[in-house]
This record gives sequence, C-alpha cells and structure tokens, in this order.
Amino acid sequence: MKRKDCDKQCNGQYGKRARFSLVMSGIAAVLCCAPAADAGNIRIRPSALIDHDQIRLADVAVFEGFAPDQLSEFQELVIADAPAFGQSKLITLNDIRSKLAGAGVNMAVVCLKGASRCVVRRPTEMPTEQDAPQGVSARKAAAEQSLQAQIQRFIDARLAEYGGKADVNFRRTPAALLALSGPAYTFEIETRSNRKLGTFELLVTIQHGSAEPQIQKVTVEVALKKDVIVAISPISRGQTITRADIMTEQRSFKKLEHIGMTKPATVIGQEAKRNIRMGDMVKAGDIKSKVLVKRNDLVSIRSVRNGIAIESTGKALDNGALGESIEVRNEGSEETFWARVTGLRQAEALGRPERRAGVDHSKGRVK
Repeated sequence: MKRKDCDKQCNGQYGKRARFSLVMSGIAAVLCCAPAADAGNIRIRPSALIDHDQIRLADVAVFEGFAPDQLSEFQELVIADAPAFGQSKLITLNDIRSKLAGAGVNMAVVCLKGASRCVVRRPTEMPTEQDAPQGVSARKAAAEQSLQAQIQRFIDARLAEYGGKADVNFRRTPAALLALSGPAYTFEIETRSNRKLGTFELLVTIQHGSAEPQIQKVTVEVALKKDVIVAISPISRGQTITRADIMTEQRSFKKLEHIGMTKPATVIGQEAKRNIRMGDMVKAGDIKSKVLVKRNDLVSIRSVRNGIAIESTGKALDNGALGESIEVRNEGSEETFWARVTGLRQAEALGRPERRAGVDHSKGRVK
C-alpha cells in the first residue's frame, strides 16, 4: 500500500473515532444536565403547629409531583423530636436535607423549595380524658370551638343567603392546626378573595395567651350542596312543564352561577325554551312564562261566595301567565274585576279593582 493511501485510511478511521467521541460526550452532557423525569418538589412551610411527640416531614412541608408510594414515605419521615408543650423548635433546610439523605433518598429526584427554615410550635398540653370531668361532652365542646369548626361557621355565614349546605375541604392543612381549640386559643378569620365557592385562601390570626399572634394561611375548597330542579323525563321545546316532568335532587356546585332553579312552583306551568334531557338540571334560562290567557280571550271564571263555587265567563283585558293576576270584564254587567290565572283560559276571581289592596292598577299585577 502506498503511503498516501495509508495516511488517508488512518485519518479516516481517526476522524470517525473522534466524531463518535464527540457525539457520546454531547449525549452524556445532556443526560447530566437534564432534570429527572420523576422529580418532585418539597415546599417548606415558614411555620407549623403540631400536637404529637415527633416532627414529621408532613408537618413542615407540602409535597408536589410525587407518586403515591414516594409520598407516603416522605410524609412519615421523622425530622426531629417535638418541642415541649408551649415551646417551639427551629427546623432548617439543612436538617431536612440531612434526614432525606440519611433515609437513602436520591436527592437528584427531590427539589427543596419554600422557606429556608420552619418554626415548629407545640400547643399547651390539653387535659386528658381522666382529667376532664365531662368526658365526651368536654371533647364535643372542644370540637365545636376548634379552628376547623370556626372556619366552617365562617363559610356558612358567607353562604347563608343562598341556602343549602356548605361543604368545606381543607387542602394541605395539618390536622393539628385545625384541631386547635378555644378557650386556650382565639381565632380571627378573614379572606381577601371575593370568591365564595371554589378554592381560595383564608388568613387566620391565632392568639395563644400572651404569646405573639401567628398568622396562618389556610387553603379551602368550598362547594355548595343544594336541592335543584331536575327533569325526570325528556321535555321538548315549547312544552308546558308539569309536576310529573320534574323532581328535586341535591347537587354540589363550585360556582354560584351554575345553580339552577330550586323551587318547583317557579317551574311548573312554564314553557321550555329548549329541549331538556332526562337528568338535566332546569335553569332560569331554560324556561319562559307560558301565556295561558290572551287579551280578549273568553275566560272561565271560578268564584266562591258564601262557601258556594260559582262558574261564570268573562273577557280578559290582559295577557296572563300561570299565577299572574289579570283584569277581566263581565260581558253582561260590564263590571271589571281581578282574577288569578289558574290554567288555559281559566282563572279564579279575586275581587273588584277598587276593593283589592296591594294591586298596581297601572300594570294589572298583584304586588
């Protein structure tokens, strides 16, 4: 082989090896720099309240992005012994990192965030059942004064005007914090959100004796359980809704504007504006007043005098839907009177206009 050809062959082989090494180095660099696909976050709280003998990681941190089996291991990891009753202890980020490493946790799949330290406080020791003369009654009274119960009442008061029952879910809030109870602790609860349903934060100021007040953020998820009108059979557009077409059913709502009709009387006799499927909730926009009596219709009038029902006929001077009051004229005597619409071209006499209290004569409606 000539030297020139030999040099070309050697240079070609060397070039291939060099390019291969460069490619592998690039891949290794990417793999080293890329974050782990299953990495999760451990967000450290700035403060925590506990009522047990050991400080666990779940007491001082919030977890994000971990698989259920990983999560349970992290939550139960013991960081330190709890402080004495009425005392506090400082847990630093280094304390947590050291405990995680000591437990064999791969720190490449964990990202520590949040505060650099957490002040852990332990409430004053509560009396045991043997010390409490009331037993069950005392525990029940304590539960009614707990932070959880007071937050529930706070939410109930905000939703009182809408009826129904507030369902409050406490997200990422330690049970020990919710269990704090009066009279040893007093609470001031407020919110900066105008939202009444859905997920939002509450600011809770906790006062314990002469100690400095603590402010805790409590995230709540609030739904309103309420009885609403539901179609029990398909209702066609233009159909007059009857009692046999609907029922009441309790449903849960996270937005007030999603709540449908709640009283059967406001739906029965109305006209469907759209096709309503079986099981659909009936909303205000789904119905409209059904005109059962039209102006100049001859209307069958029922009146009761001295316990005797009398049927007569009159001419309607107004349009009227179910339950509305219209003015009717007796064709024979030319006398006018008020009548409440009870059905298709049917009404019940109420009395003469000048004798009826609470009637707006300009509109022909009962106030």
